[in-house]
Amino acid sequence: MPTSIEEIARIHEQALAAELNLARATFDHAGQKGSSLEQAVRAILKKFLPEKVGVTEGVVIDADGFISSQLDIILYDRIHAQLFYGNGSTSVVPAEYVWAVGEVKATLTSTGYAKAFEAQRRVKAAKRYLSNQNFTYFGYGKTWHVPPIASFLIGFEGSQNNVHEWACDSHKHFPINDCFDAILVPDAFFIGRASENGPDMLQGRMTSLDTTSAHSLYRFLGMLAKAAAEWHMREVPEIYRYFMSVGGIPNSKITKLDPDRVSHRYLS
Repeated sequence: MPTSIEEIARIHEQALAAELNLARATFDHAGQKGSSLEQAVRAILKKFLPEKVGVTEGVVIDADGFISSQLDIILYDRIHAQLFYGNGSTSVVPAEYVWAVGEVKATLTSTGYAKAFEAQRRVKAAKRYLSNQNFTYFGYGKTWHVPPIASFLIGFEGSQNNVHEWACDSHKHFPINDCFDAILVPDAFFIGRASENGPDMLQGRMTSLDTTSAHSLYRFLGMLAKAAAEWHMREVPEIYRYFMSVGGIPNSKITKLDPDRVSHRYLS
């Protein structure tokens, strides 16, 4: 008899909890412990998410010179992305190809939450250049000409009341698209936006900040599955801007070149 999806999710949660206990028993240094947990989360996401979604750690950049802090998890368009660096685990990803970013903490504290919040907020503000911007994307209850970047926070210990209070406070002081889209403590609680069809990252009209302690990882993975199925870039990213900014050639000069000269140059 096939194992139910709920049972698979429960086993994944147990595996993550076991990874935490192993990291605690093996490493005394906080950095080593954190790295072990980050690797465990990325491994779970790589197994769960479809092939089109790349899972890496690294930094997000934009053509205007923005460089993010080191991010624990970057979810990006693996099929089309032109990475500026990638060694299998760490990558430099242009903002145009980023779908979501995530941070992983052994313990969720107010200081750690604030630091992670600001890091993801800066990524969400990164400039993304698309070819025409003729299409619109729906998220956070409104339409966008450039699709927004989602974010999430995963901790392995933390007070549900405290974390929920921090999340609510963020929503009071910042636009909804600047805030975390989901916060997870495996086998403990999940905090996310609720829509008519359950947990939702971007699509649909977000109606409330939902907290649940039942099958938290199951709900988180379900939310990611829904978002991954809906997420796609409808227009071609203008990646040439990255090269032109480095080469010192203003973008306006590219658009003013004679088409025949350009064709002849590349065909010859």
